[in-house]
Amino acid sequence: MSQAPSPSLIIHGHFYQPPRENPWTDAVEQQPSAAPYDDWNARIAAECYTPNGWARVLDDGGRIKELINNYAGISFDIGPTLFRWLERHAQDTGRRIIHADNESRIRFAGHGNALAQPYVHAILPLADPRDRATLVKWGIAEFRFRFGREPEGMWLPETAVDLATLQLLADHGIGFTILAPTQAERSRPLGQEGWLDAGPEGIDPGRPYRCALPGGGSIDLFFYDAALSRAVAFEGLLQNPERLLTRIMEVARQAHRSLFILCTDGESYGHHTPHGERALAALLARQPEPGDPVTTNLGAYLERHPPTHEAAIREESSWSCAHGIERWRTDCGCTTGGEEGWRQGWRTHLRSALDTLRDDLQSLFVERGARYFSDPWAARDRYIALILDRTTPSLEAYFSAHASRPLSTEKRTEALRLLEMQRHALLMQTSCGWFYSDISGIEPVQNLRHAARAIELASFFTDMNMEGKLLLELQAARSNHQAERDGRAIWEAHVRSARVELAHLGAFYAARSLAETLPDTWPLYAFELRRLALERRPIHDGTIVTGGVEARSILTVEREEFGFAMRWSNTDGMAGYLVPWGGEEEYRQWNAVLDKRSDIAPLRDHPEAIPISLKTFSPEERQEILLALYRADQEELHKSYDDLANRTRRLLLAFLDEGLAPPGPLRIPAEFIIARRVEERLREWLADGGAETYRALVALADEARRIRLLEKDRLRELISQAVRTRIRQLGKRPAPEGFTRVQEILDLADRLACAPEQTDMIIAMDEVLQSQVSPLIELALQSGSKEQYDLASALLRLAERFGFATDTWTQRLRPIEARLAADPRLWP
Repeated sequence: MSQAPSPSLIIHGHFYQPPRENPWTDAVEQQPSAAPYDDWNARIAAECYTPNGWARVLDDGGRIKELINNYAGISFDIGPTLFRWLERHAQDTGRRIIHADNESRIRFAGHGNALAQPYVHAILPLADPRDRATLVKWGIAEFRFRFGREPEGMWLPETAVDLATLQLLADHGIGFTILAPTQAERSRPLGQEGWLDAGPEGIDPGRPYRCALPGGGSIDLFFYDAALSRAVAFEGLLQNPERLLTRIMEVARQAHRSLFILCTDGESYGHHTPHGERALAALLARQPEPGDPVTTNLGAYLERHPPTHEAAIREESSWSCAHGIERWRTDCGCTTGGEEGWRQGWRTHLRSALDTLRDDLQSLFVERGARYFSDPWAARDRYIALILDRTTPSLEAYFSAHASRPLSTEKRTEALRLLEMQRHALLMQTSCGWFYSDISGIEPVQNLRHAARAIELASFFTDMNMEGKLLLELQAARSNHQAERDGRAIWEAHVRSARVELAHLGAFYAARSLAETLPDTWPLYAFELRRLALERRPIHDGTIVTGGVEARSILTVEREEFGFAMRWSNTDGMAGYLVPWGGEEEYRQWNAVLDKRSDIAPLRDHPEAIPISLKTFSPEERQEILLALYRADQEELHKSYDDLANRTRRLLLAFLDEGLAPPGPLRIPAEFIIARRVEERLREWLADGGAETYRALVALADEARRIRLLEKDRLRELISQAVRTRIRQLGKRPAPEGFTRVQEILDLADRLACAPEQTDMIIAMDEVLQSQVSPLIELALQSGSKEQYDLASALLRLAERFGFATDTWTQRLRPIEARLAADPRLWP
């Protein structure tokens, strides 16, 4: 009797983060709520996105058996706004995700694990038809750019769906999507007349379905297992690998289905559940027994099992709102976070305000866009090519294809302003702005910042008071926080302050120039700053700097030129002025006056002077400016600390020898100086590798430990980088001196009680194990070489120090050990 085929298991992870970049600078600012990380993208990348690329499978002793690329074993979609951040800040993780899709295409006969997603995570049934089409087109183009292929399927934000959205997907070559089982209204076998209504739990998720579309075509639908998915997301299944495995096996035995789809936010695996990626890795690494579910992906399953049933969807439904899509436009009762008694009536006003703005911006785009583009809507749809590639050739190709006539630089700037206006009009519709409990949250504020940037860009083309119209509606959007009041107050407090003009960049350049000479062309945020002139002169208690700078936007190619004079005084602090650049002759006249005096009054009287102080800048910019000023004086400061530490060293050691806590004024200079000396010697040793340098370094490390050195972040970063570098060198050429160098760095880290960052080193160590251990063992087995045996053994000992289980490889070395032990020539 033949055994029934094993059921298929598809695990889908929806990996996504909203746009977090300041709409003016295109850079993510610090988000204190994400501490200890700078922002939420960085935090979730460290907790989820990177660990899923190298997920640890542990043995019973907690040692690492192997690292699994979870993305290669599951179906997934990566939000374009998240992938853009990964490309800039976590390139290795982005490459690992792309590699996983390539690997899955080999494994599943051309069907990749990755699904596309609309470019902005907007609720498509609530979007204007033209916006909806652009978002899908941009999402497909972005997917093609990342993964080098056409997408088979597309994830819908919040799985929000209606027939118009499905028709749009099908019209653009998308074959399938995934929905919640409660989003189906009824089903029936293909070719039959009678429909079967879906019950309270929704449709049977054990098969794919075909959905007929108004245009005469169709699209295929998958429905995930709601109970199983909910258990993973909210019931702690990821807290233990065995719990996840046991539940899946129980469901498979009881349900008697051929298909099981588990679907959650990808952030469940590591961010929402710490180390949840390890439970997923253990499941993917497990060798299935006969009858166990076998993992596959949606495209591969659909090719082997085309739909035998059709389904009709529930119009305007989603996976995260029991009321359809009301969560994104009314106070429906669905919310995340907040306190008892909080309401979300603000959603209606935020939706109305942004929808009205969207319509006004579209009208302006059509009217003014016709002056630059042969087809404004086609030009907007193809703008994704420039978003993905801002190089000059890409810009030339874009205007060659879409401009209605040759455009001057000025006219190109105007055209790009219109396109950027539309990009921000799309980003302001991000669904997260309505998802949470209050309009004062970082997500609604982000949407409003995109709206503000769109309005600013529109102001170049119209006198219409779009901002006033928006604020009138936002005033009715009441916050649950009494101090925040309403949407208008939030706009004034949190949106206006985010604006960054070209003049701000010129001021920042001037302030940084007080202490350092920046490159001739200096990239900053989404801009380039080009030096026109610069002269720095010392004064009795500080510095004066004068100069000129051109600020150019990479996004719109608009540019302005500024002159500046800045003064830093150790008595009075920072002051300066920014003015329109008047040319070299005017600049020479300033300097002639300044040569005779030690203030910057000549610019103060300029009719267009903009005053500059530290308060001009964001907290992050202030820190950069002050650190630059510190670096300019650090040698003198170091000398003072050296003198103080040397004078008080004996007294400090007396406190320590007696087991007493030394006063701060004694400890701090010594700690500062020793940390600096350790760093300097460490850099020297990493460069030359000398034994004498290492001995001096060890002595310094012992002294640092003796005074209980606290400030070790820079040392930890340097040691971590050194270990990674040395391990990767071993991967290229295993050699005894290479192992010695790694061990020396690790011993030094132990002496300093300065454990290096583990994740990157474990990844590097795994790469070495995968590429080098087996070849070394095979070579040792064939040749009987003690040298090869020693190299393999050293590599395994090093791996054990990083927590790897090496039993399997060690067993393979046993015959060589026995052979070498029996050779009297090798006896000591």
